[in-house]
Amino acid sequence: MLFRSAAPDRLARQVATLDADRSLAGVGSWFVDIDVAGRVTRRHEFDVDPLAIRRQLAHNCLLVHSAMTYRADVGRAAGAYDERYDYAQDFALWVALARRHDLGAIPAPLTSIRRLPTSMSSGRDYAMDLVRDAVRLYARAQRLPGLRVIDRMRGVRTIAWFAALLAWRTLERAVRRGSGRG
Repeated sequence: MLFRSAAPDRLARQVATLDADRSLAGVGSWFVDIDVAGRVTRRHEFDVDPLAIRRQLAHNCLLVHSAMTYRADVGRAAGAYDERYDYAQDFALWVALARRHDLGAIPAPLTSIRRLPTSMSSGRDYAMDLVRDAVRLYARAQRLPGLRVIDRMRGVRTIAWFAALLAWRTLERAVRRGSGRG
């Protein structure tokens, strides 16, 4: 299971940020990964400038769903959650929003994510869906406005990495099935 928790003032801070800046369609925050005991195992900090976030989306989505708040009307107008994506409907929405709007983030870890070995996200089928969705979405993110050549190059590298991983996992699955082990 994947457990998430948020700072008690996360929503209030994000709503205040949205109220103060009408150009923002959504606001995320930094976040931390925690272990079973609640100890921080990794900090995720990134540039919170809207253009930097858009550029980052071309090769690395750091906007996790549990740390985001967005304007409902703008989200609906962007197509809301795209069911063509099994895993990354949130990432698809961030890309759709970023095509026409700015996304921001609060430079503070307002969300913790606890990942366990028994989490759904640790399973093979889930991982395959994640990789398949990543290839498609990073390709879509290449068309975001304001990207530099370096952002596109990083995006192509990310797409190639996920495509190779998808090919490897598909081959691995076929070998397991062919050998009677899967």
